[in-house]
Amino acid sequence: MNNQAVYLTQNNQPTPSIFEVIAQETFNDLLSPAFKQVSMHLASCYPELFGWLGRWHEEIFLALNIAVQYTYLKNVEASYSEFLYSLKRSYVKGEEVPLSRRHLFSSLALLTVFPYLRSRLHSLATRYCLDEGDGVAPSDTRSKTLRSIVMFLSTSLGFTLESWKLCQTVLYLLGKSTTHSPLLLLLGLTLRYCSERQSEFYIWKVLFWGRIPMFLNKTLEGLSNHWVEVVGFVTQLVQSVLSNQNAGAVAKGDIPAPQAFPKPSNVGGDGFICPLCLKKPKVPTVLRVSGYIFCYLCIINHLVKSETCPVTKYAASTEDLIRLNLT
Repeated sequence: MNNQAVYLTQNNQPTPSIFEVIAQETFNDLLSPAFKQVSMHLASCYPELFGWLGRWHEEIFLALNIAVQYTYLKNVEASYSEFLYSLKRSYVKGEEVPLSRRHLFSSLALLTVFPYLRSRLHSLATRYCLDEGDGVAPSDTRSKTLRSIVMFLSTSLGFTLESWKLCQTVLYLLGKSTTHSPLLLLLGLTLRYCSERQSEFYIWKVLFWGRIPMFLNKTLEGLSNHWVEVVGFVTQLVQSVLSNQNAGAVAKGDIPAPQAFPKPSNVGGDGFICPLCLKKPKVPTVLRVSGYIFCYLCIINHLVKSETCPVTKYAASTEDLIRLNLT
């Protein structure tokens, strides 16, 4: 595979094909979930050392994403994923001038801060929706109104953006629009091919030219051009090793026994108690990373604060909760 393996073949079209713009967008959307998986895995394996990473992975990714995207937007007028596909941002009117400061920071905000806020809004709305379904939502008028507003905003924003995105994609495919993205349309920008193909090492030359020994240049350039293959190989290797270790632990019976909890006198004969409040679970909910059953409100409030199982200290999130019907 040659040095340009991460790039699609560039053609002479005045605008990028729909496959290229969708591919770079999909790649960009996968970065946050990938970072979350790595963070949660480290937090699960080494809770004392990386427990903070599991709790703050979204904020840490936001900071890293801002730094990376700003570097690329400032130096090559493209996001990280756009640059991988030899694309750059330019004005719809076709003006071959650098992006203004306003367009640069607007692009940065829509690439980083906006997805973060949308994700937080969606998580909050999902939690409120579950509370409503379980009958554990607050009864006061102010809280109910606030929760209704949050759920309405999350649903409306998601539906509006996805519908608009679909319309823009169809118009772009038919040649009726200069951009496939509603966010780019709002900025008055579109994607075009770079004037000349540059290797991924270009950005490092911009940042560190003259600051690194010359004998490292070729090594760094080779790694930067093949980083996709290297990361993919390492990821598959780690997954294979962990899978073998887990299978071995199950075969040997090395899974630790659950911790015993005292049974309060007010608990019924079914034996289920919540490890947090030591009472019979109200809306029984199991945390799948450890198998313990909690009250829904107890565990949801704990996970919002620490994102770890309160018993095993394994990294966990609200997505790991499964409500049970024990009646």
